[in-house]
Amino acid sequence: MKKLIFPLLVLWGGLLMTGCNKDDGARGKVSFSGVSNDVSSAVINVYERTATETNFEIYLMLEGSDIEQLHVGGVYFDLYFEGSLEEFPAGTYTMEDGILETGEYNSNLSGVTEEVEIVSGTLTVGRKGNDYSFEFNGTASRYDSEAGNYLAPEPFSCSYSGPVTYTYEF
Repeated sequence: MKKLIFPLLVLWGGLLMTGCNKDDGARGKVSFSGVSNDVSSAVINVYERTATETNFEIYLMLEGSDIEQLHVGGVYFDLYFEGSLEEFPAGTYTMEDGILETGEYNSNLSGVTEEVEIVSGTLTVGRKGNDYSFEFNGTASRYDSEAGNYLAPEPFSCSYSGPVTYTYEF
């Protein structure tokens, strides 16, 4: 009996270690003000759907964050489409086209919360099966809490490629 216990423990331990590995790690990046952070997951939230309009929220989550714990950080985009849509459509959207309304970036990786407003740019969304790709290039402004205003815009980019989680709030 003792001869069976050790091999079973080794096998069980190996299975536990394999089961605890992260799947693929970072699937994208956020770059702002000379700093890059890993994006590990994405969420598409259907915030509101009526017969005339659908509001989608896209969250690109920083490593260590999820939709329930946004305190670590992520990128947020708010998009409005005409009509009642079931799924987020692939396409190219700009901050000026009336579809891509707002964008934000929040990070608390260093223990200091950073609030950034995305002010201009283009979001390109692709889809292949259940996987999506998001790529944004534009500018963003950091909030200066001491001065109480946003600073001059700087280059901002982010990307993600992989599966998404759909959530529904309506």
